Amino acid sequence: MSDLTIQGTKTALGPGLTASFGAQGGTPPYSYSLAPFVQGKQGAGGSIDSASGLYTAPSEVNKDPRNFYDTVIATDSSSPVLTAQTTILVGRPWNLLCEIFQKELGLPTNRVWTWNQKQDMPQDGKMFIILERPRSKPIGSGVMPVGTPVGPGGPGYNSTKIWSMVSATLDIHLYSRSNEADDRQAEVFAALTGPYCRSQQEANGFYLASVPQNSVDISGVDGTAIPYHFVISVIMMYKFEKVIAPPYFDDVPKPAEIFNR
Repeated sequence: MSDLTIQGTKTALGPGLTASFGAQGGTPPYSYSLAPFVQGKQGAGGSIDSASGLYTAPSEVNKDPRNFYDTVIATDSSSPVLTAQTTILVGRPWNLLCEIFQKELGLPTNRVWTWNQKQDMPQDGKMFIILERPRSKPIGSGVMPVGTPVGPGGPGYNSTKIWSMVSATLDIHLYSRSNEADDRQAEVFAALTGPYCRSQQEANGFYLASVPQNSVDISGVDGTAIPYHFVISVIMMYKFEKVIAPPYFDDVPKPAEIFNR
């Protein structure tokens, strides 16, 4: 009997999207589950079909970066049972870009962050990446009622979807105490334009509208502690959506009702 393994069609997802997981080896049929919450970690909050392995990401991203990941577990039918597990990240577009760098450059999670902490910078000479989002602006928005109204005086629309198209500037900071941040710039540009990055953009509804041809060298701005520091600025476009249940769709009189009074 071979070892049990598990693979997914995606390693990172935007909220509300799906990915499929499948097991190989061991003894079929297989069942799928998510790891229980332990030691204060809550997971991303997704769900999975125990028979098919279809994973559905939660509708909103967890605000705590420690809980961006769900752990998917496959269990076979042998006795004793075999198990295998893997993780999937659920994040906003800039979190997904962090995962792209981790995958394409072979960096662990503690080497790629969104901008929130300099105090956790590694003390060795290896490169690490921080994404800063200094500017963002909505370039379009709308409201779309969801559901079917049931006649005059009926329950009306049961919910509505609000959305905004956002253009955001991302500053990608490359840091190192050695010259690794300088040496690996080409890998970062390759990751931004490579096939995995393109597939993640298509699957998760965001895209990089502008990738520059060069970085900005600001080495020395942090003093002798961080002697190598480069910034690559990109423009990211993404759509924000949220479904709410406003009561005002039921209460506003229709034009015909107003004129017939």
